[in-house]
Amino acid sequence: MKAPYYVTNVDIDRIVEKYAEWIERKKSELIERNSKLLEKKFCDGEEFFYLGNLFKLKVADFQAKPIIFDNGFYIAKQSLPQAKGILTNWYKNRAREIFSERATFYSHLTGLKFNKLRISSAKTNWGSCSYKNTLSFTWRLIMAPIDIVDYVVVHEIMHISIKNHSKEFWSKVGEVIPNYKEKRIWLKEFGHELIL
Repeated sequence: MKAPYYVTNVDIDRIVEKYAEWIERKKSELIERNSKLLEKKFCDGEEFFYLGNLFKLKVADFQAKPIIFDNGFYIAKQSLPQAKGILTNWYKNRAREIFSERATFYSHLTGLKFNKLRISSAKTNWGSCSYKNTLSFTWRLIMAPIDIVDYVVVHEIMHISIKNHSKEFWSKVGEVIPNYKEKRIWLKEFGHELIL
């Protein structure tokens, strides 16, 4: 549990006890939801998300490059043992390219300048903005539709000027992404499916 440094352990225990039933219910829901997600086998015909669309993986017998994307993922047969790593690297490269484009666009639009952009392998955060205004995004976000990517990018860019989640912060996000609440709901409902 995260808490401000001034909150005592007694207060934390009291809060956990107060919400214990809710915590257990949510924990059970997560376990049930995650049990329905099948582990990827990286076999011919399996589907993978990219920018909100599903594309089939096709095993290519005679292909020099380990992976090619052309309205589907073509992976060289000899590269199948490393398929997960190869596909992850492909996603990371596309994420770096597309997130940089989107961040530059929204940086110009808002007048808020970031210092650097990095791609992470975070599993619990879609993005973050450091106090030095470095934007970080998990590569898994590249599997989401572009409007969801834009929401996360704008969210983190707004943290350049407002380092909290105050009403003012959400108001600024809403000026650029008026339906941002829908995007947040989408991530809560479908974000767990953006995995390899």
